[in-house]
Amino acid sequence: MNHRDVINMVAADAEVERKIVLRVLDAYNRLKHLPWRERLERQGRRWGRPSTVGADLLKRATAMRRDGMSVHRIAAELKVTRSTLSRAMKSQSTKE
Repeated sequence: MNHRDVINMVAADAEVERKIVLRVLDAYNRLKHLPWRERLERQGRRWGRPSTVGADLLKRATAMRRDGMSVHRIAAELKVTRSTLSRAMKSQSTKE
């Protein structure tokens, strides 16, 4: 087997991998536009994984933050991650 054969094999493998990636991307794009998702979005409803930070937890966190507690300490007390709490609080502040 010479170097040209090796290059041809690598090229063939790359082409197969490219086809697989394109197939996966095509499937993702079709999935992204499913009717149920569009219907939920038009109704203003959420889809996907449920939030770990509910409205009551967010109210408690906001009150704690107003009282001067750090986000890190609030997250530890409420047993959620700091990034999740920060994201929820940021999302709440943009809605208001």
